[in-house]
Amino acid sequence: MTVALYRKGDYEQALQFNRRAYRIRKANGDKKGMGSSLNKFVNIYTDQVRLDSALKYAIECVKIFEELKDSANTAICINTLSGIYQKERNWTEMEKSARQSYDIARKIGFDYAKGGAAGNMAAAMENTNRLDEAIKWYAVADSAFTAIGSDLDRANVLLNLGVLYRKQGNREQALKNYTTALEMLERVGEKHGIAHASANVGLILNAMGKNQEAVAYFQKALPIAESERLGRVELMCYEGLLEANMKLGNSTEAISFFNKYAALRDTLYSSERATLMSEMRTKFEVENKVQENAFLKNENEALHNMLYLKCLYILT
Repeated sequence: MTVALYRKGDYEQALQFNRRAYRIRKANGDKKGMGSSLNKFVNIYTDQVRLDSALKYAIECVKIFEELKDSANTAICINTLSGIYQKERNWTEMEKSARQSYDIARKIGFDYAKGGAAGNMAAAMENTNRLDEAIKWYAVADSAFTAIGSDLDRANVLLNLGVLYRKQGNREQALKNYTTALEMLERVGEKHGIAHASANVGLILNAMGKNQEAVAYFQKALPIAESERLGRVELMCYEGLLEANMKLGNSTEAISFFNKYAALRDTLYSSERATLMSEMRTKFEVENKVQENAFLKNENEALHNMLYLKCLYILT
């Protein structure tokens, strides 16, 4: 029930069911089940950008699986911790946690966790401008996911590699990674990934001066982005189609895509600002509630102590 509600985005209901499950598991002494519940708390709080709570439960989750000597789940939880640090943009702690997860996963031969941890290490390195190191670790992640035959995970790694090669100006290698990722995503039918990969192929082809080919990829990505409400990808497509049509001399089409790009950009940025303000307001309200509860607790304890002293005074 918790997972279904989480996937629907009904976070408060998901939290209620998960709290109930956690209490039952704790009463029954089911530590592995408790760890599973804690991991669900982490996912929900991370999505809600309540990162202090996510961090707290992730650390508790790691401790439980360490006590159980469950190396596989320990590796997964530590890598989840790494993902929270990514949200906080704490690249040092992100890399440290991911490396710890990788070492545990490698020791027990757990390829899925190896791939995830290697990918997180690569992302941390990418964000600290160590692109060559990041490429090596994405290759490690690709090898791990190849070993378990996970096309979806491999495709995500290849998309990230494509971004790095594009940053380095290696367009041919970027294009190779994007097109390979697209083939994999089409095999598994992952719509969001297909839209992302197709738009990225279009961007590279535009940069290489192959504008007519680029148009086909943008036109492939655009209807998916529109139907799936992938605003960022939709924006990429409009911008790419604008550039391609300008270079092809199609001024009417270029103007049309410019107008669509400008309108969506304003709407998207306005929506993102509203979301950011909502997230900040939620975080502020949660922190205030915690402080208020702590204040009331201290006040109640002080009142209790004062009454206790008065009773002692009366008794003496």
